[in-house]
Amino acid sequence: MTLSFSPDDIRKQSVITESKSPVSEAEMQQAVRTLLLGMGEDPDREGLRDTPKRVVKALKFLTSGYHQSLDELLNGAVFHEDTNEMVLVRDIDLFSSCEHHILPILGRAHVAYIPNGKVIGLSKIARICEMYARRLQVQERLTQQIADALQGLLKPQGVAVVVEATHMCMVMRGVQKPGSWTVTSSMQGVFADDARTRQEFMDLIRLSNDGFMSVSFQSDRPLSVKKFQQFLDYQLPDIVFRAKGVLYFAESPKRHLFQLSGKRFTINDSEWTTTPKNQLVLIGRKLDTLFLLQSLNNCLTQ
Repeated sequence: MTLSFSPDDIRKQSVITESKSPVSEAEMQQAVRTLLLGMGEDPDREGLRDTPKRVVKALKFLTSGYHQSLDELLNGAVFHEDTNEMVLVRDIDLFSSCEHHILPILGRAHVAYIPNGKVIGLSKIARICEMYARRLQVQERLTQQIADALQGLLKPQGVAVVVEATHMCMVMRGVQKPGSWTVTSSMQGVFADDARTRQEFMDLIRLSNDGFMSVSFQSDRPLSVKKFQQFLDYQLPDIVFRAKGVLYFAESPKRHLFQLSGKRFTINDSEWTTTPKNQLVLIGRKLDTLFLLQSLNNCLTQ
């Protein structure tokens, strides 16, 4: 997707002028008081006496993104850099409000771009997500706004944004389906045009699912080849994970490069002059990865 507007256009869209609000804070509080009366409540009882003021204050915070601009958020944090590898910030917590019912949208965003001469401070990616989330939203628009902002600001080779969220308007009311998640995406540039680049991004963010974890296996003690082979023969086929690193076996003067994906693994001989040491990164389903970590510890020589 090619934008038809410039970074200046995006900045203008991102900020509300500081003109006086047509409704006073006292009027907003009175509206909340009226709602309480409509619910059959007594807004003068002790627990509700300050509720109108608190509700107005909370709503102003939850919609504060209307009064922010990209200029304000960036604060000059765009830098010229000669790099063309993917930059990914994943698992950015998002808290927004559904514009149909003003109920919470809770989720996370995964944002990637491939630079084209310019990079942005990593924290600014999270702040851009937060600015657009702190408005009355629909998830589809929120996803697109984040992608359009980065595309317009950096003119990168491509931008990819995936937002995963649960909507309280589907959980607390209406269809009442707790556990349901909505996933939206916006792919621009090479992420839209190149299937391999898009797949690399999707593979990286899948590992951020709550069911997955990453752990590190390190030990100066060598592994027993016999125990390790028994583990591969009898236990490995029942689990799915990824592992990459170096393993050191007692029966070999060499350390070995080890790589596993799914249920397939490879071990390549490689001479090492450094002190022998196991060093492996394991990524997989939580129970599988913890089981693998324990199994590798059991394979260590005494």
